Amino acid sequence: MSAIRQFLAWSALCAELTFKFENLRRLPYLVVDSLFGLIILTFVTSQWLNISTKFWAAIHLYIEQLETLITWLTNNPAGLKLNDALNTFLANFFFYHIHLWKTYVTVFEHSLTNWLLIVAFGALGFSVLVAFLSDFLRVLTVHIFCFHIYTHRLAKVSCTAFMGLGRAFRSKKWNPLRRRVDSVRLDVRQLFIATLAMIILLFLLPTIIVYFVVFGTLWLFVDSVCRLLRHLARTIRQTLIKL
Repeated sequence: MSAIRQFLAWSALCAELTFKFENLRRLPYLVVDSLFGLIILTFVTSQWLNISTKFWAAIHLYIEQLETLITWLTNNPAGLKLNDALNTFLANFFFYHIHLWKTYVTVFEHSLTNWLLIVAFGALGFSVLVAFLSDFLRVLTVHIFCFHIYTHRLAKVSCTAFMGLGRAFRSKKWNPLRRRVDSVRLDVRQLFIATLAMIILLFLLPTIIVYFVVFGTLWLFVDSVCRLLRHLARTIRQTLIKL
């Protein structure tokens, strides 16, 4: 049930459809919104081949640029000396996911479902069509969200481990029960292992942080566009409902 609620809260399309269902008595709003949607739908239909070609060309160009970006990251970007082994591993990991994403995009590109959905949601109203575009963009760029989550979790775990090892180096430890830092006695062997692990993490952290910043920035851009479309759908709804 919680997963369904999260999906409903995440989806701009569900929000618009729910609002329309709750306001079925507002006939002027529903009629005007549907008329605007049909007008936009008529224009899109007349230019469908041109719009579709340019849209998917832009998506494939985006994929190529993303591959170029990852290749650039493997070649010590901006003079940064990254860890070669970790850099190669992360690059191959993301290249594999991009390969899967290409297949995912190809399925969307050659599917008639997209066309049928656009027609259906366009007939439901202009605000619903804009909300559908917001959700469609999120689904189409879900890999960017995955990349951001991967690098965020990796950076979080690495930074937490580094801080924990730093406390151990100072004969301190975090007490999760009392939620405070306590003193701890470590023998020479434990102190040596903690110091060695902290040094290894220190050399790996720059590579992890670079990937986290890059994919975090990409996700921020995609998320901003989706939020802008969702805000546009909400603005259209609020404007039309005042008529």
